[in-house]
Amino acid sequence: MKFLNYLEREEKGVSVALYKYKPKVGKRTSNVTRKSYIIIFAFLALLLISFYSYKLLFPVQTRIIISTTTSLYATGLLDYLAEEFNSTHPTISVEFVAVGSGAALELAKKGDACAVLVHAPSLEKKYISEGVITYHHIFAYNFFIIVGPKDDPADVKNASSASDAFKRIFMAAEEGKTVFITRGDLSGTNVKEVQIWKETGLNPNNTKWYKNIGGGMDQALLMANEVNGYTLSDIGTYLVFSKNGKIPNLAELFFNSTELINIYSSYL
Repeated sequence: MKFLNYLEREEKGVSVALYKYKPKVGKRTSNVTRKSYIIIFAFLALLLISFYSYKLLFPVQTRIIISTTTSLYATGLLDYLAEEFNSTHPTISVEFVAVGSGAALELAKKGDACAVLVHAPSLEKKYISEGVITYHHIFAYNFFIIVGPKDDPADVKNASSASDAFKRIFMAAEEGKTVFITRGDLSGTNVKEVQIWKETGLNPNNTKWYKNIGGGMDQALLMANEVNGYTLSDIGTYLVFSKNGKIPNLAELFFNSTELINIYSSYL
């Protein structure tokens, strides 16, 4: 809760929420605020300054590659910002590569990305310690949610915690009532999911109902919708797909702001 309060204070200055959840009133605002644009434009401006001296020596078209997460990319914000930025800087092309957080950090390590936008704090620490990424800034946050079939055969909606929800899914799946879709791509969402499984003390690996797709959040949601299964999702991607009618069989079943916060950070 202290960290949540910290983020709320930061929002007044620089950090913003892509999606805010307000459980007391049962409503969520899904519009990206004007501050979101300002923060990421400032991030792009910092990259622009970094390349300015290079441009003086080599006045040619410059590409700035930013590796990012599929969940952030799915909001549509990055495409909008890239279009706006590129239209005002014709000699510089900003391009976003959407992959899982683990893959995004690896692109930076290999020198294939100038900057990263990720949401896997435990993974980020490793790359910070290796000197791969610097200039850390929390620029946005939303939340993870557990989604699943509307009839909720595992009774996740009555769970007391995320780990309790996963225990319920485990028991229901063992009885043949449902399946669980895991991204298995070392993304921030996948890292969080594995963390929750560890908290349960249960091991879903090597079970028939634990479906590893090795793909993005969009693929996981579509698969869960198709097979009436459960999955862990960031709330942003879920809202986009739900609004567009792509996952009519799924419902948001569990949310907890203190244990399912999803922090997005930028690095150079």
